[in-house]
Amino acid sequence: MNKQESSITSLIAAFSRAYHSQFDTPKIFDDYVAKELISQVEFQNIQDNMIQGIAFFNKDIAQQYKGNEKELIKWISQVQLSPTPLARAAYCERVLHNEILLGAQQYSF
Repeated sequence: MNKQESSITSLIAAFSRAYHSQFDTPKIFDDYVAKELISQVEFQNIQDNMIQGIAFFNKDIAQQYKGNEKELIKWISQVQLSPTPLARAAYCERVLHNEILLGAQQYSF
């Protein structure tokens, strides 16, 4: 990785969170900032690569959604990319909110 470039891991994480925030309902965690962390070109390139590469990882899903890219990327995002990061983010937000209700005035990590 070059110092001036984002890692693939960070780009895919931003993609999955931005996709979820823009297109999924119900929202597990509305990360409306994620779309600012990834350019439209990066978003589109990741989406295209995910669609093109799904047959390598899951031939059945590739066949099931053949010709329906919108539903295919939805499946990839909802099943493969988003569940863990969204659950982690939603959990952390809920814990933080609860701590604020209990009187916490500062958050640090």
